[in-house]
Amino acid sequence: MNNFANTGDDLTGLIDDIRKITDNDDLKVVWDAMKIQWDRNARAKVKTFNELDLVNVKFKDGSYRCRVTKVNQKTVGVTILEGPWKGRTARPAVRWVKKVTQDMLDAEREYQI
Repeated sequence: MNNFANTGDDLTGLIDDIRKITDNDDLKVVWDAMKIQWDRNARAKVKTFNELDLVNVKFKDGSYRCRVTKVNQKTVGVTILEGPWKGRTARPAVRWVKKVTQDMLDAEREYQI
């Protein structure tokens, strides 16, 4: 979800511009700005989750259905509902968390029948 009309061209140009910066002090300014924007994006995405939401969380060993137990500033606390880690809690970064929609549940139900 980006704001670029022509993503590939704009990102390529942006990356090329960053590569042209040879002074580390100037590069630190870019790094700090990127970090601030990353944090803003993470906080905005976290606000889309509520306690007790059903979510899929991607872990190193697979994706598991979880229940949101706590919403922090940049992460969500979840309890794992299935698989070998059932009952354990985790605090994944929001980029690994996807809200389960009614359409997903309906499709799952149809597939099982």
